[in-house]
Amino acid sequence: MTALNSWRPIERHKAARNVAPFLEQIEYLIGDDTERAAFLDWLAHIEQRPGVLPHYGWLHIAKNTGTGRNWLASVLARVWRGSVAPNVDLPALLESQFNGALAGRVLAMVDEVQEGGGENQFRHANRLKSIVNAEERSINPKFGRQFKEHNSCRWLVFSNHDNALPLNDTDRRWRVVRHNTAPRPPATYAKLYALLDDPEFINAVGVWLRERDISAFNPGERPPMSDAKRAAVDASKSLMHRNADELVQHWPADVIMNADIVAALSEGTEKTVTPAMRRVLEELGAVPFGRTIKVKSQPVKCWIVRNAEKWTSAKGHELAVEICRARPDGFRTTPEVLAAA
Repeated sequence: MTALNSWRPIERHKAARNVAPFLEQIEYLIGDDTERAAFLDWLAHIEQRPGVLPHYGWLHIAKNTGTGRNWLASVLARVWRGSVAPNVDLPALLESQFNGALAGRVLAMVDEVQEGGGENQFRHANRLKSIVNAEERSINPKFGRQFKEHNSCRWLVFSNHDNALPLNDTDRRWRVVRHNTAPRPPATYAKLYALLDDPEFINAVGVWLRERDISAFNPGERPPMSDAKRAAVDASKSLMHRNADELVQHWPADVIMNADIVAALSEGTEKTVTPAMRRVLEELGAVPFGRTIKVKSQPVKCWIVRNAEKWTSAKGHELAVEICRARPDGFRTTPEVLAAA
């Protein structure tokens, strides 16, 4: 197979403008010193090592609109003109078979998204993983032939919603920051937007990123589970996932019957454990017991929600005793058991 390197480094000349407005706006958008330094390193890495894809993108969640994130996106689109996919419609991209807009791009930016928390998020989560992290990807333009390319496209996503992306507790693809500060004065934004028409300012930003010391930057680093990311993970969970969280954490026995799982996760709308229920339980560490056992002479199927090493090798009657521990005083409905837990 023949591969062609089509990347051409952008020519920069000696900076003739001060990049303070750029740095001040990023300081305003990312107040935490550690997170801001990591973000600037990540941007500088695009300039210095465009062909090396970091293992994570950035999700910036803002409480307020009108904070100037579009200005930042416009600056970056000009710094790497022709190699940026701005204003990506992420929901449409996840649903579409076409992805030609990403071909040859080192950065894709999303203005607004709210993809977490839905019941179809599992499909979107898998599609998003393949878009963000694949080392090589197939490009399928709407007009033209398909081809494969090395994936060097980073992602910068802006949203005003905590449930912007379908994230889970083990996510390692997104670094999340939250911005709660009120917008800056209108005069400040007027000055910033005027700079977009100054090619010397854009060049100076590129030069600053090219000269930044990123020797400590680790493109394979796993993003931290910050408070902002924890809030985003929790908000992106579907109702079924939240119910499963409660079940795994609070069910009073380590083993639970399938009937109780169905009652807790579907609120009575299903009769059997569905593939979606199975996925969410396995994600939380629960394990299905492979055999039917008898509980009070009735054949039942069950799951181990905690201490799997202990219960996977247990005998049927031992599992039955553990199941009954959830209802020591006789019959209770599933919601009643959880309420009393």
